[in-house]
Amino acid sequence: AYYRMLGGTLQAGQLSVTGSGYGLNSAVADFVNGVVTVGSNTVAGGWLIWGWAGGSGVMNVYDATVVAPTANDATMAYLAGRNSVGMLNLLGSGGLVNCTGYGTQRGFDLARSAGNLLSVINLNAGTLLANRVRAGVTGTPSYLNFNGGTLKANAGTSYNTTFLQGLTAAPVYRGCAVID
Repeated sequence: AYYRMLGGTLQAGQLSVTGSGYGLNSAVADFVNGVVTVGSNTVAGGWLIWGWAGGSGVMNVYDATVVAPTANDATMAYLAGRNSVGMLNLLGSGGLVNCTGYGTQRGFDLARSAGNLLSVINLNAGTLLANRVRAGVTGTPSYLNFNGGTLKANAGTSYNTTFLQGLTAAPVYRGCAVID
């Protein structure tokens, strides 16, 4: 499946980049401009998921804003042992992925479950705002690649000492690492 948003607003209770269900499904979502909000700041619930149940999902964020839900971390490798692949590419200087859930408890979990193939965040431009970035388990390879984008810690995070935790690697490429 392929989805491309050139502008406007998308409000979703749940956004799964591969769709939901089992099987070898794949999806690419390009958010060129506009605002994507999963869940809301007043209603608990919602999921923002890559690589659901055996699928592969790639989200490309150019100059758009993507806001994760209040109730759950933005999540890759959701179900165990499904050979899922999840990838987030921040590609535009105005791109923002906000994983704070409008508070200080939510973040980005690159590996919620073991037995998946790969989870990757490529910070090539733009900003990833989070209370923490982690791999919940070590059984799924998880990479946070720095190449010019900004990783920004939410000012009120309660995860100051564990902001980055459990990743397989966080390599720095030619574009450099910017951590705020």
